[in-house]
Amino acid sequence: MELAVARVAGGAVYLARKKKRRLEEDESGADAAAKRVVAELLCESHRIADIEACTRKLSRLIDGGASSLTVIADFDRTMTTALSTSAHGVVSRALPESFQKTERALFNKYYPIEKDLDMPLAEKIPLMREWYGANHSAMVKERSLTKDKLRRAVAASAGGDFSLRPGVVEALDLLQGRGVAVQIFSAGLGDVIEAAL
Repeated sequence: MELAVARVAGGAVYLARKKKRRLEEDESGADAAAKRVVAELLCESHRIADIEACTRKLSRLIDGGASSLTVIADFDRTMTTALSTSAHGVVSRALPESFQKTERALFNKYYPIEKDLDMPLAEKIPLMREWYGANHSAMVKERSLTKDKLRRAVAASAGGDFSLRPGVVEALDLLQGRGVAVQIFSAGLGDVIEAAL
């Protein structure tokens, strides 16, 4: 069994190296740039199912230029580290204990439902919406959250259990400098994301 795995892995490495050399032909323009990117991606730990299709798509992106590109990203545990608290968790810290108590009760009720792999989505989704709505209603009822409190909560959490992944700020600066639009989609709260970035 180990021998078969070694042959498969060896074959994959050989094929990747062979295709990498084929893509290193001397060309110019978007096609050549796309081929260089694909050649860089081809290594033992990466696989590209259809190298030619990937190269064509990259070529079109490069040919379109930065102004025609938009990067779409998620925030919680994508731009932040995998173990970071969510944007909602940061907001929770800025609210009084009465809210935190309600939030814990809602979590204890709904989180097991969220993680239940046997529950059909048709049943689960309305319950997740109910949880989201109940949590936000409780948040709004507090009426004590200000933008200043929110900024302080983000600053107090930053670097602790709420951290951006290394390179996120530099990547966003690079994209902005090159004129690439960035859209950040999140179930989190925009004010937290704005304060974090």
